[in-house]
Amino acid sequence: MKKNTFDLKKSLLNMKKHTLLIIIGGVFLLTGMILYNGREQTVYYYVDSKLTKDEARALILDRTKTIVDLYEKVDESFSVEKANSQEETEDNKYLKALNYDQVVDSIYTENGKEELESIKFDKTSFVEKKDDGVYILSSIPDNNSYVDCAVSIDDIIVKEDTITASVSFTSDSIDKENITYYIYKKDIKLVKEDDNWLIDTFIYSN
Repeated sequence: MKKNTFDLKKSLLNMKKHTLLIIIGGVFLLTGMILYNGREQTVYYYVDSKLTKDEARALILDRTKTIVDLYEKVDESFSVEKANSQEETEDNKYLKALNYDQVVDSIYTENGKEELESIKFDKTSFVEKKDDGVYILSSIPDNNSYVDCAVSIDDIIVKEDTITASVSFTSDSIDKENITYYIYKKDIKLVKEDDNWLIDTFIYSN
């Protein structure tokens, strides 16, 4: 009985420690996000640029969210249907995008579209084009997921028809008594075509 009581007290103590670590980790992550976002961001303006610093940053954030949704919320970004045959689906990993060109052409330049169609996750193509349509990977590996990350924008360079910037995704991981923070940096380039800012480059995979 004494041993069981001791084990229970030990388990409760460990639970309290882990709970405390989670709380501390959350506080540090929130503090880091505030400090990181509060840094002075670099923006260069050409005389013919009509965008303000805040407008350029908001535009990058909006396009970044669009990219994250496209890769990680396929069934919300496209009108989809499940493929019928095993050959087409490769163990049902793919969904058929019925409006692929319509959606992608409204987000990407031609160069960006080619880049999207070349992306692979663990040697698996994100986009598969077949005779009967275009298929999209229904989910990507967790180590490539940025949907729950905090997003920061730095090094914004604005020209008349292009915007480039550095996008940082920040996340944390708690393992026993260790708290690890990860920052993934990606370069993004937007190009203005017919008054629309389209994504020209953004490599989503590691």
